[in-house]
Amino acid sequence: MLTSKDLLYKALEYDTFWNSSSKRVKNTASSKARKMQLDSLLAAFDISKKNVKSASQLPYHSEADSYSESFYSITGRSDSMNRYEYVKHLDNFRYFTMGEFIADKDWTVYKQILKRINQIFGQIYPNHKENFKNQQINLVRLFSNLYLYRQSIHFALNIDLVTTVEESLSIEDSYSLYFKRSISKRINNSTQAIDKLLCLLIDPQKREFTEEQIGYVDYDFNMLDKESIRNLNK
Repeated sequence: MLTSKDLLYKALEYDTFWNSSSKRVKNTASSKARKMQLDSLLAAFDISKKNVKSASQLPYHSEADSYSESFYSITGRSDSMNRYEYVKHLDNFRYFTMGEFIADKDWTVYKQILKRINQIFGQIYPNHKENFKNQQINLVRLFSNLYLYRQSIHFALNIDLVTTVEESLSIEDSYSLYFKRSISKRINNSTQAIDKLLCLLIDPQKREFTEEQIGYVDYDFNMLDKESIRNLNK
Protein backbone atom coordinates (compact mmCIF):
# COMPACT_ATOMS: atom_id res chain seq x y z
CA MET A 1 0.00 0.00 0.00
CA LEU A 2 1.13 3.53 -0.79
CA THR A 3 1.00 6.18 1.94
CA SER A 4 2.21 9.73 2.61
CA LYS A 5 5.58 8.23 3.56
CA ASP A 6 6.00 7.02 -0.02
CA LEU A 7 5.26 10.53 -1.27
CA LEU A 8 7.76 12.07 1.15
CA TYR A 9 10.56 9.62 0.36
CA LYS A 10 9.97 9.78 -3.38
CA ALA A 11 10.09 13.59 -3.17
CA LEU A 12 13.38 13.55 -1.24
CA GLU A 13 14.88 11.04 -3.64
CA TYR A 14 13.82 13.08 -6.65
CA ASP A 15 15.03 16.38 -5.15
CA THR A 16 18.43 14.96 -4.18
CA PHE A 17 19.68 14.51 -7.72
CA TRP A 18 17.09 13.92 -10.40
CA ASN A 19 15.20 17.23 -10.12
CA SER A 20 18.15 19.09 -11.57
CA SER A 21 18.37 22.36 -13.47
CA SER A 22 20.40 20.38 -16.01
CA LYS A 23 18.29 19.34 -18.98
CA ARG A 24 20.49 16.27 -19.45
CA VAL A 25 19.62 15.03 -15.96
CA LYS A 26 15.94 15.99 -16.28
CA ASN A 27 15.70 14.05 -19.57
CA THR A 28 17.08 10.79 -18.17
CA ALA A 29 14.79 7.80 -17.81
CA SER A 30 15.42 7.85 -14.04
CA SER A 31 14.25 11.44 -13.64
CA LYS A 32 11.17 11.00 -15.82
CA ALA A 33 10.13 7.77 -14.08
CA ARG A 34 10.40 9.35 -10.63
CA LYS A 35 8.44 12.38 -11.78
CA MET A 36 5.66 10.13 -13.09
CA GLN A 37 5.46 8.35 -9.74
CA LEU A 38 5.35 11.67 -7.90
CA ASP A 39 2.59 12.97 -10.15
CA SER A 40 0.51 9.89 -9.33
CA LEU A 41 1.09 10.29 -5.59
CA LEU A 42 0.39 14.04 -5.59
CA ALA A 43 -2.87 13.44 -7.45
CA ALA A 44 -3.86 10.68 -5.01
CA PHE A 45 -3.45 13.04 -2.04
CA ASP A 46 -5.17 15.87 -3.95
CA ILE A 47 -2.11 18.11 -3.84
CA SER A 48 -2.51 20.41 -6.80
CA LYS A 49 -2.38 24.10 -7.61
CA LYS A 50 -6.00 23.84 -8.72
CA ASN A 51 -6.86 23.99 -5.02
CA VAL A 52 -5.11 27.31 -4.41
CA LYS A 53 -7.17 30.01 -2.71
CA SER A 54 -6.63 33.73 -2.40
CA ALA A 55 -5.78 35.07 1.05
CA SER A 56 -9.38 36.06 1.72
CA GLN A 57 -10.53 32.52 0.93
CA LEU A 58 -8.06 30.70 3.17
CA PRO A 59 -9.99 28.31 5.39
CA TYR A 60 -8.30 28.67 8.74
CA HIS A 61 -9.52 31.24 11.29
CA SER A 62 -7.54 34.41 12.03
CA GLU A 63 -4.31 33.15 10.53
CA ALA A 64 -5.74 34.06 7.12
CA ASP A 65 -5.04 37.65 8.14
CA SER A 66 -1.31 36.98 8.34
CA TYR A 67 -1.35 35.53 4.83
CA SER A 68 -3.28 38.47 3.41
CA GLU A 69 -0.53 40.76 4.71
CA SER A 70 2.32 38.58 3.44
CA PHE A 71 4.22 39.27 0.25
CA TYR A 72 6.38 36.90 -1.76
CA SER A 73 9.20 37.18 -4.23
CA ILE A 74 10.86 34.88 -6.74
CA THR A 75 14.29 34.91 -8.34
CA GLY A 76 14.47 37.13 -11.40
CA ARG A 77 11.50 39.27 -10.45
CA SER A 78 12.02 42.55 -8.58
CA ASP A 79 8.44 43.28 -7.54
CA SER A 80 6.69 41.53 -4.68
CA MET A 81 3.48 39.55 -5.09
CA ASN A 82 0.71 38.17 -2.95
CA ARG A 83 0.38 34.48 -2.20
CA TYR A 84 -2.07 33.78 -5.01
CA GLU A 85 0.30 35.31 -7.59
CA TYR A 86 3.28 33.54 -6.04
CA VAL A 87 1.72 30.08 -6.17
CA LYS A 88 0.95 30.54 -9.87
CA HIS A 89 4.72 30.48 -10.47
CA LEU A 90 5.13 27.10 -8.74
CA ASP A 91 4.58 23.71 -10.32
CA ASN A 92 2.63 21.09 -8.37
CA PHE A 93 5.81 19.57 -6.97
CA ARG A 94 7.10 22.87 -5.55
CA TYR A 95 3.59 23.70 -4.33
CA PHE A 96 4.01 20.53 -2.28
CA THR A 97 7.62 20.91 -1.09
CA MET A 98 7.09 24.55 -0.06
CA GLY A 99 4.16 23.42 2.08
CA GLU A 100 1.70 25.73 0.31
CA PHE A 101 -0.78 22.89 -0.12
CA ILE A 102 -1.42 23.05 3.64
CA ALA A 103 -2.77 26.60 3.43
CA ASP A 104 -5.51 25.46 1.06
CA LYS A 105 -6.72 22.57 3.20
CA ASP A 106 -9.61 22.54 5.64
CA TRP A 107 -7.85 23.71 8.79
CA THR A 108 -9.86 21.40 11.04
CA VAL A 109 -7.93 18.34 9.83
CA TYR A 110 -4.89 19.68 11.69
CA LYS A 111 -6.51 20.25 15.09
CA GLN A 112 -4.88 17.23 16.74
CA ILE A 113 -1.48 18.04 15.25
CA LEU A 114 -1.68 21.63 16.51
CA LYS A 115 -2.69 20.42 19.95
CA ARG A 116 0.27 18.04 20.05
CA ILE A 117 2.71 20.74 18.89
CA ASN A 118 1.54 23.06 21.65
CA GLN A 119 1.92 20.30 24.24
CA ILE A 120 5.45 19.46 23.15
CA PHE A 121 6.41 23.13 22.93
CA GLY A 122 5.21 23.60 26.51
CA GLN A 123 7.34 20.69 27.67
CA ILE A 124 10.48 21.84 25.85
CA TYR A 125 10.15 25.56 26.64
CA PRO A 126 8.11 25.79 29.86
CA ASN A 127 9.39 29.32 30.58
CA HIS A 128 8.14 30.60 27.21
CA LYS A 129 4.80 28.83 27.11
CA GLU A 130 2.82 31.83 28.37
CA ASN A 131 4.50 34.23 25.92
CA PHE A 132 3.46 32.13 22.93
CA LYS A 133 0.03 31.18 24.22
CA ASN A 134 -1.87 33.22 21.62
CA GLN A 135 0.56 32.83 18.73
CA GLN A 136 -0.80 31.11 15.65
CA ILE A 137 1.22 28.17 14.31
CA ASN A 138 2.08 28.52 10.64
CA LEU A 139 2.08 24.92 9.43
CA VAL A 140 3.15 25.97 5.94
CA ARG A 141 6.38 27.39 7.34
CA LEU A 142 6.82 24.39 9.62
CA PHE A 143 6.51 21.93 6.74
CA SER A 144 8.79 23.96 4.47
CA ASN A 145 11.50 24.31 7.14
CA LEU A 146 11.45 20.62 8.06
CA TYR A 147 11.32 19.46 4.44
CA LEU A 148 14.34 21.60 3.51
CA TYR A 149 16.24 20.30 6.54
CA ARG A 150 15.28 16.72 5.72
CA GLN A 151 16.33 17.27 2.12
CA SER A 152 19.75 18.55 3.21
CA ILE A 153 20.26 15.41 5.31
CA HIS A 154 19.13 13.17 2.47
CA PHE A 155 21.43 14.98 0.05
CA ALA A 156 24.47 14.76 2.33
CA LEU A 157 23.93 11.06 2.99
CA ASN A 158 22.99 9.91 -0.47
CA ILE A 159 24.61 12.03 -3.17
CA ASP A 160 27.64 9.74 -3.50
CA LEU A 161 25.42 6.67 -3.48
CA VAL A 162 23.17 8.01 -6.21
CA THR A 163 25.89 9.12 -8.61
CA THR A 164 28.20 6.13 -8.29
CA VAL A 165 28.12 3.10 -10.57
CA GLU A 166 29.44 0.37 -8.30
CA GLU A 167 31.11 -1.76 -10.95
CA SER A 168 33.56 1.07 -11.67
CA LEU A 169 34.65 1.57 -8.05
CA SER A 170 38.21 1.04 -6.85
CA ILE A 171 38.97 -0.80 -3.60
CA GLU A 172 39.38 2.46 -1.66
CA ASP A 173 36.13 3.87 -3.11
CA SER A 174 34.28 0.67 -2.25
CA TYR A 175 35.63 0.67 1.29
CA SER A 176 34.72 4.32 1.89
CA LEU A 177 31.26 3.63 0.44
CA TYR A 178 30.83 0.84 2.99
CA PHE A 179 31.39 3.32 5.83
CA LYS A 180 29.15 5.96 4.27
CA ARG A 181 26.30 3.48 3.96
CA SER A 182 26.62 2.28 7.54
CA ILE A 183 26.62 5.87 8.85
CA SER A 184 23.76 6.84 6.55
CA LYS A 185 21.65 4.01 7.88
CA ARG A 186 22.13 5.14 11.49
CA ILE A 187 21.38 8.80 10.73
CA ASN A 188 18.35 7.92 8.62
CA ASN A 189 16.96 5.96 11.56
CA SER A 190 17.22 9.09 13.72
CA THR A 191 15.04 11.14 11.34
CA GLN A 192 11.92 9.10 11.98
CA ALA A 193 10.33 11.72 14.27
CA ILE A 194 10.69 14.42 11.59
CA ASP A 195 9.39 12.07 8.90
CA LYS A 196 6.37 11.14 11.01
CA LEU A 197 5.40 14.80 11.46
CA LEU A 198 5.91 15.60 7.77
CA CYS A 199 3.75 12.62 6.82
CA LEU A 200 0.96 13.76 9.16
CA LEU A 201 1.09 17.24 7.65
CA ILE A 202 0.83 15.70 4.18
CA ASP A 203 -2.09 13.48 5.12
CA PRO A 204 -3.63 13.70 8.61
CA GLN A 205 -6.18 11.05 7.56
CA LYS A 206 -3.37 8.48 7.05
CA ARG A 207 -4.88 7.15 3.84
CA GLU A 208 -3.57 4.16 1.90
CA PHE A 209 -3.76 3.46 -1.83
CA THR A 210 -2.96 0.53 -4.06
CA GLU A 211 -0.83 1.07 -7.14
CA GLU A 212 -3.82 0.19 -9.30
CA GLN A 213 -6.06 2.77 -7.60
CA ILE A 214 -3.83 5.71 -8.47
CA GLY A 215 -2.17 4.50 -11.68
CA TYR A 216 1.22 4.20 -9.98
CA VAL A 217 3.84 2.47 -12.12
CA ASP A 218 6.72 0.60 -10.48
CA TYR A 219 10.17 0.69 -12.08
CA ASP A 220 13.45 -1.15 -11.73
CA PHE A 221 15.44 1.85 -10.53
CA ASN A 222 18.64 -0.13 -10.02
CA MET A 223 18.73 -0.73 -13.76
CA LEU A 224 17.40 2.71 -14.75
CA ASP A 225 19.84 4.60 -12.50
CA LYS A 226 22.91 2.71 -13.65
CA GLU A 227 21.96 3.24 -17.29
CA SER A 228 21.12 6.92 -16.74
CA ILE A 229 24.37 7.61 -14.86
CA ARG A 230 26.43 5.84 -17.51
CA ASN A 231 24.81 8.01 -20.19
CA LEU A 232 25.48 11.17 -18.15
CA ASN A 233 29.13 10.22 -17.72
CA LYS A 234 29.73 9.72 -21.44
